[in-house]
Order: sequence, then structure tokens, then C-alpha cells
Amino acid sequence: MKHTKLFIQIFSIITIIFVSFSLPRIYAQHSIEHNISGTIFNGTTNSLVGSDIPVTLIQYFKDKPEVIIQKISSKGRFKFTDLENNHTKMSILITYKKVSYEKTISANYNFNEPIQIHIYETTSELNNISIVDETMVITGINRRYSTMGVLQSIKVSNTNDMTFLPSPEETGPMGLFRVSLLPGAKDLEVQTSIPQGGHIIQVDRGVALTLPIPPGNHEFIIVYKVSYVDESLSYDRRFSLPTSIFRILLPINLGGIISEEMVNEPAITIGNTNYLNFSASENQANERLQVVFFDLPQKTLSQKFLNFTEKENVRLISIPILTGMIMIGFLGIKLRKSLKAGRFQLGRIKDKSLEHSLLSLDNEYVKGSLSHEEYIKMRKEITEKLNRLNQEEN
Repeated sequence: MKHTKLFIQIFSIITIIFVSFSLPRIYAQHSIEHNISGTIFNGTTNSLVGSDIPVTLIQYFKDKPEVIIQKISSKGRFKFTDLENNHTKMSILITYKKVSYEKTISANYNFNEPIQIHIYETTSELNNISIVDETMVITGINRRYSTMGVLQSIKVSNTNDMTFLPSPEETGPMGLFRVSLLPGAKDLEVQTSIPQGGHIIQVDRGVALTLPIPPGNHEFIIVYKVSYVDESLSYDRRFSLPTSIFRILLPINLGGIISEEMVNEPAITIGNTNYLNFSASENQANERLQVVFFDLPQKTLSQKFLNFTEKENVRLISIPILTGMIMIGFLGIKLRKSLKAGRFQLGRIKDKSLEHSLLSLDNEYVKGSLSHEEYIKMRKEITEKLNRLNQEEN
């Protein structure tokens, strides 16, 4: 029994010593250093790149990023050694002929796998750039200020084995990658899947982007606002690049769309919103189409009053006077309803006739039979007649 107790005590001491010496080793395993290696491949020449090209490794830690720079070896290879594995993510960046290429490495990356980064020669020609899909979504309308929120989602394809790098000095503004926007676009924001950014240049009928486009598919999202007048907005679209499919989505309860060149597709639902869905397929470069947004929400009387009072040198009406005006207005409405109830049906018939005139007018404008000024003037006259009828009925 004594020998048994002694054995247990000795075994316990040995266990404690083993655990004590193991703890530092277990801790050290969490700070094991790793290596990252790979090659830089030129996708245009189908060969490894030469030496003396800098490669940048960025490690993102919780507190701050850490940057390491080295040069490629003579065989297009690179290797970063003694890297800690407690980063949140890493990126490898290489700049070749003014274009940056980036490879993002996740936190659970297998360090035993080599990395290959593709770079390309550059061209200023747009011949191999096309639009795979472009969708213009009217995200909402501010009735009070007659403004529309717009989101344009564009998927671009570069089928060449060279990166498109715009060179306005050689090609002029027509050689830039251009996007057609609704007229009067403002408050622009551009997001892209391409790592290297660029500049936004305002051009006729839209914007031009100066960023490079490597081979493959890339996405752009452009968000902006646009104002409209008299319940309508005309859009003359010219395709600067071949576009496989172009869509316009407008919430059903916010107006209508007329276009001879576009097809009225079945409505679609995104989230809780139903959208009118117009599309045009297989559009070639320099082709045009015309779109008219009509019956867009108008300002209410109270919104017009608020806009009026916000102007400079306008004195606000005192509350007692305003209250009296509202009461008189309500009395007048009740009196008109009692006197003109018998004319309701006749007014509704005229209402339908005027609505038909509006539709015919829109069709004539789309056909090109009317100038923009004539169209706006005639539409305003018909709309005012409709408003007068509605006021008489009310």
C-alpha cells in the first residue's frame, strides 16, 4: 500500500512537471511563423515575368496593417518568410505598367499552397470591351423636390488578353469607358470590383471612368439623383459599347414608361416592391433608343407651399392667418361638392378622354413627330385641364 501511494505521488509530480513544461510550447504554437510563396504570370505573353518588379504584402492585424515589400526573382517567383498567422487577412499587390493587380488571402489560407498572380500588357483600344448586362433601377422618388433616385448596375466584359488602360492623350474623350446616365445626374457615387480606382469625368449624356479594365468580367454600380419637370422625364440613350441586355425597372406605383425600342416585359418583384420591366437586347455600339418616364408623382399643395416658404426673401404666414385660410378652404370644398355633384359623371368622361390624349401625345413624341419643347408644352396644357376637372369634381 505504501508503495502504491508513493507511486501515485511520483506520477502526480511527473504529470505536473510535464504540463508545466508543455504550456510554453502550446503557447508558442499559436505564434508559429509561416511562409507565402508564388509566381507572377504574364497572361498576355503566357510566361513568367522578369525580375526587379516589386511585390507588396499587406497583413491586416486588429490594430494596424503591416506592409512588406520585396522584388521578384529572375524566374518570376516571390517568397515572404516568417509571417505570423494572427492576421485577419492578407493581400498581395503588384503594379505593372501603371495597373495594380491584387490577390486577397483569407485568414484560413493553406500556407502550403503556392499563389499565382496574373498581370497583363495594356491597350488603349476599346474593341474587346462590351456590356454583358446593364440594369437601371429607379430606387425611389422624392415627390416634394421632384427628384428620382437611380441605381445603375453594369457588368463589363473584357474578352482580350490585355488590360484596357484609357489614354485620353492618344484616343481623346471618345476612347474612355463611358456610361450613359439620365439627364442632369448629380450626387454621383461609383463602386467597382476592380481594385484600382480612377476618376469620374462628366461627359455629354453621362460619365467617363478612367480606371483600367483587366481581362474577365467586372461590375460597376453607379448611384445618383436626377430631377424631373411636369411629371415627365425624357431619356435619349446612345450605346457607346455593344450591350447584350439593357433594362429599366420602375416601381409600378410611381409612374409609367414609354419606349418604342424597348420591350414591356412581365413585371418583376424585388423585395416587397413590384417593378415595371422594360428591356432592349443585342444593342450595338452607337445605336440609340428613346425613353419617356411619365405620370411621375407631383408635389402636393402643402409641399408646394413648403417649397415656396423655403425660398429667400419669403416671409412665413403667421399661424392664425394660415389656420383661417385652411378653414375657408375646407368650407369652399364642401360647397363645391354639394353644387357640382351632378357634373361628376360628365367630368369623369372628359377625364378619360384627356388621359387618352396624353397617351397619344407620348406616342407621338417617342416617334419623333414632336420636338421636346412642343411635347412639354402640350403635355402641360393637357395636365392642367385634367387638374381643373379633378378640382371641379372635388
